[in-house]
Amino acid sequence: MAKTKKMDEADFAKMVKEITAVAEMIRTHQDEKQSVLDDFEKEKKRYLSGKISKKAFNSSVKKVNKELSKLDSGIRSGIKKAEVLARRISGFSERQRPKMYSVKLTGINLRTAGKKKPKKKAAKKTRKKAKKKPKKKPKKKVPARATRKIKKKPKKKAPAKTKKKTISRNKAKKKPKKKAKKKARKKKRK
Repeated sequence: MAKTKKMDEADFAKMVKEITAVAEMIRTHQDEKQSVLDDFEKEKKRYLSGKISKKAFNSSVKKVNKELSKLDSGIRSGIKKAEVLARRISGFSERQRPKMYSVKLTGINLRTAGKKKPKKKAAKKTRKKAKKKPKKKPKKKVPARATRKIKKKPKKKAPAKTKKKTISRNKAKKKPKKKAKKKARKKKRK
């Protein structure tokens, strides 16, 4: 004889009571937070009107911040509990899915809920496409100064200081180059 699934209403009612209790706790924390903020607004008005000192107002600010952080953590923990309970309830209700029965002249049969196979599509004939040549990336324009390679020259000792005018390093470097170029030209001519 075929039997259908039967939901355990007592267990489900317990879970519903738990989640409603958690929701009520979240709501009470939210109400407390609102009352703390309202009280702080009143105290701020008293401070601005000069009824309480800055020191007293500063101490109340610290107390209010502590109270707000406690309430926020309570709200967050309540939300986490509610999420856990909601998952438990959804798992419980998921297990209540009905069995698939079919009735025939021969009797009652249990059907398996298998996934439907997708229909196969007819294979399309495709033409072979010629391979496309990869596009060349455009070269970036680089200023002439950036393309020159700078050769590092070995450091030379600074010339000894004399009372006469000292030759700047740039001028001192340029003169030997000219002489070296002249010598190279003479060798080429020979």
